[in-house]
Amino acid sequence: MGPDNYDRQHPRIIMQLMKNFHRLGVRDMNTFKFAESLNHNTPTLVLDPTLIYNFDTEVKELEIIFFFILTVFYLMIGLWKI
Repeated sequence: MGPDNYDRQHPRIIMQLMKNFHRLGVRDMNTFKFAESLNHNTPTLVLDPTLIYNFDTEVKELEIIFFFILTVFYLMIGLWKI
């Protein structure tokens, strides 16, 4: 979220709506402090979802693409011959 001045930047409606949340998960301390100031429940600091995603499918596709590019490169410079 970056540096923040809660009182000046956020209208009262946001503060009212934040009080309706029973549970909040936040990814950094700045957001933690922001959420804590607007909600009576203490937020939970959680791991960024992109760090828990399983990238196995994407990695396999990248390995195939890399192998293809490497093969074409070797063929172009003459290191491999068909």
